Amino acid sequence: MAQNKKQNRLLEDGEMIIYGFAKVDAGLSFSTDNLCIDGTIAGAATLNQTYFLGGFYSGNLNRLPHAIEYEVKAGNNEVQFVTEDDGDVTFNYGGIYAGYIYSSNFPLHAAASLQLGWGNAKLYDPFNREVFSDGIMVIHPQIEGFYRFNSWFKMSVSLGYRFVTGYEPIEGYGLSSSDHNSPTLRIGFVCGWFDLK
Repeated sequence: MAQNKKQNRLLEDGEMIIYGFAKVDAGLSFSTDNLCIDGTIAGAATLNQTYFLGGFYSGNLNRLPHAIEYEVKAGNNEVQFVTEDDGDVTFNYGGIYAGYIYSSNFPLHAAASLQLGWGNAKLYDPFNREVFSDGIMVIHPQIEGFYRFNSWFKMSVSLGYRFVTGYEPIEGYGLSSSDHNSPTLRIGFVCGWFDLK
């Protein structure tokens, strides 16, 4: 009960306890009908080990093939013709990371969080030439579970959904920002200071 009261000090007598943490996540989702392995780095300040606010950066780590048509030149006369092959899609974004931690005084506890970010989605042809790039906006709510091993290290598992907007279907490429919408599963490692004493 004593630690529960400590968590409510801001409401009781105006005292604030501010710490911070850094977090690295590896996750699974879907993008352009491909399984996507993504990585995220984040950092935030915590208020009374209950509220947190910071920033993050996230992007895909694996190849996301996407069929495209492109022109090539062949022969001594450099005749141009159109062929089809797999290009690569990338998307990277960063922004605000905020949330609420429930019962952080227990080793096993939960949080609700929101990542709101902006970035770019790009398409490259098989020769790694950029053929398309546009801005995206990402809204990513999550439910997170944490296990605290000690006062400075936690592990986390999170479930969420990634909403992506920013560009309309691109004629000739078969891509739209909604192709990146997906449920997400992430496992993370968190370092910081998690003791209210």
